[in-house]
Order: sequence, then structure tokens, then C-alpha cells
Amino acid sequence: MYGRQYHNKCYRMALFLVSFCFSALSYAQPDMQPLGPNIADKGSGYYHFRVNDFQSADGARHYRVWTAIPNKAAPPSGYPVLYMLDGNAVMDRLPEALLKQLADHSPPVICGDWLSD
Repeated sequence: MYGRQYHNKCYRMALFLVSFCFSALSYAQPDMQPLGPNIADKGSGYYHFRVNDFQSADGARHYRVWTAIPNKAAPPSGYPVLYMLDGNAVMDRLPEALLKQLADHSPPVICGDWLSD
């Protein structure tokens, strides 16, 4: 009797965990809508932006790297650097107010990269 109840509990728990995993997968969908102009396209009063395009050695992949450089003079030790993956999404969500806060203190150079195709 005890063995059957234990088996049923284990079976129900396993079924619950499997169904939970599959339901979580349904939420992990990327937003495929194209992004509009970002802060690098619009410009900033506190940073200037450079956009560099690179190609892999085999020519199959293309990368874009955005670099945000503070307009403020560099400190003697140099700027700190903040590297961000998925720079396309980061630059799209980087507000001017945050750049102002960064520029008021010790502004970092911000580098964001992304696979462009």
C-alpha cells in the first residue's frame, strides 16, 4: 500500500515538473520586431558614439560594435570600460538621463556588440 502511494506521488511530481518545464518554454520567445532609432542614432549631450562593423574571417558573420565615449576629458588613469552583450538591445534602452548620471561621476566608455546578420 505504502509503495503504491509513494509511486503515485513521484509520478505526479514528475508529471508536474515536466509540464512546468514545457510551459516555461512557451514564454521564452524573442521579440522579433525591429528596433527603432537608438541613442547612438539620436545622439547625446554627454557621450559621442562610434559604430564599427566587422566581418568574421570566413565572411559568414557580420558584427557591429557601438562605442559610447564620454564628452568629458579622460581622467589621468583613463576611463573605466563597461562591456555589454546584445548591444542592439542595450543601446535601444539606454536613456539620456542615465548617460547624464554616468557623466556626472566617473563616466565609463560603453561598448556594446551584436551579430548584425
